[in-house]
Amino acid sequence: MQIRNYWVDIENSSGMRMGAGPLRASQFDTTDKLSACGEFSFVVSASDPNFGALAEKRVAICRYIDINGVLQIFGGGVIDKIERVINEQGLMELHVSGNNLVRELMYRSVGALDLSGGGIGVANAPDQIMALAPAGWSITDGTTLINVYAGYNGESVLNALATAAEYIGEHWRLGSGRTINWIGPASTFLSSGVRAVQQINSPVSAETVTAITLITSFKEVSDASELLTRVIPHGAGNGGVVLTLSAITDSAPTGYTVDAAQNYVKRDASEVSYGRIERTLDFKDIVPLSNTTADIQAAANMLMQACVEHLRRYGQ
Repeated sequence: MQIRNYWVDIENSSGMRMGAGPLRASQFDTTDKLSACGEFSFVVSASDPNFGALAEKRVAICRYIDINGVLQIFGGGVIDKIERVINEQGLMELHVSGNNLVRELMYRSVGALDLSGGGIGVANAPDQIMALAPAGWSITDGTTLINVYAGYNGESVLNALATAAEYIGEHWRLGSGRTINWIGPASTFLSSGVRAVQQINSPVSAETVTAITLITSFKEVSDASELLTRVIPHGAGNGGVVLTLSAITDSAPTGYTVDAAQNYVKRDASEVSYGRIERTLDFKDIVPLSNTTADIQAAANMLMQACVEHLRRYGQ
C-alpha cells in the first residue's frame, strides 16, 4: 500500500500529543510480527519545526487519511533509538526506530503468577497475564484451546504471554491501540479475504482495492540448519532432580511418539525422512508448582506439549 499523505504524531504513554504539531517524515517503515514485538522506523529532517518533541520512550504513531476520508493508523510504537545522520546532500536527518506498542508489556512484571489450576492448568492464562499489564491495556478472546500449566517468578508480561503461546502452539497479535487479540492456533485462523496477486493491468488503481495486495517479489528458502526429529527435554531442577517426561499422563498427538522411560518425544514422519536427529533442550520455566502428584503430572504433560510444538516448527 502506498500512502501519499501521512504524518507522525509524538505522544506520551497516556496518548497525549506532544509538541506543536506532527512530524513530516520522509519515509516510514513498519513490520508487524505474530506473537512478538513488531518494529518501526522513520526518517525526519532535523529542520522539521516539531522535531523537538522527539524523545526516547515517547510513542510515535504514523497516521494518514484513506481514500474515503477516514483517519487511519499505519504503525508506530515506543521510540528506542534516535540517530543523527548527515545525508548525501549534507543535510542532517534524524533516523528514529523502536518496537511497536507491545514493547510496553515489558514494563510490568507478572510477579509470582500461579497458573497451575490445582494441577490441571488454566484455560484463561492470557486473561490472567494481561490483568497485570500497564494501565490502558486489554485483551480480547483471552482463552486457550489447551490448558496452560505454568508458574512465573518476576518475568515480564510480554515474556509470560510469549511463552504461554509458544508451548501450546497458539498465537496473539497487537490489535487496535493497546489491545492484544488472542487468535489461537493457526489451524483455526479465518481467511482475511485478501488475495495476493503479482500481475495486474493497473497497479495504481489496485492501491485503492482493499481485497488485494500486490506481490513485488517472492522468495522461498529451504533451511535445514535447525532440523530436529527427536527432543530430549529437561524441565526445571538441578542434578538428579530435574523434571522429565516420566510422570506424563497425556498421550502424544497423532504423528508423534513419546517415550516416558527414555525421556524423548519423536516426530515420526521426520525421523523416517531424515533419520534420527536428536537434541537435549532445556525448558527451565516449566516446573511443578508444588510436589503433589497432580502438579508433577501436569508439569510433565506441559513439557511434552512444549516438545511437540518445538518439533512441529523444526521437524521438517
